Amino acid sequence: MAFDCQVCGACCRNPRHNRAHGIQDYVDVVPSDRLFQRRGLRDRWTFRAPEGTHHMRLRDDGRCVALDGTIGRFVSCGIYAQRPEVCRKLEPGTPQCREARAEHGLS
Repeated sequence: MAFDCQVCGACCRNPRHNRAHGIQDYVDVVPSDRLFQRRGLRDRWTFRAPEGTHHMRLRDDGRCVALDGTIGRFVSCGIYAQRPEVCRKLEPGTPQCREARAEHGLS
């Protein structure tokens, strides 16, 4: 089975179990990330948690603010070239990918 990230986008949404517990710091943004190093982008796309760490901002439904489009139809990342390392490491077809897809009813 081929996984097309530009169709899917399920991993770009805070998982249901996190949202149920009020967890908003889904995607860490660390100082070595390109996004962190560009202050204007960091200020626009991330928030600083009380303990001082940065995380991607999320919409009310848990989607990353950088995700454009409709999950499961067509999506794109508005900051693809500057996306955090954690986003770069997630590979199509991995258990985390499959879990996110299942949450959205995607095979």
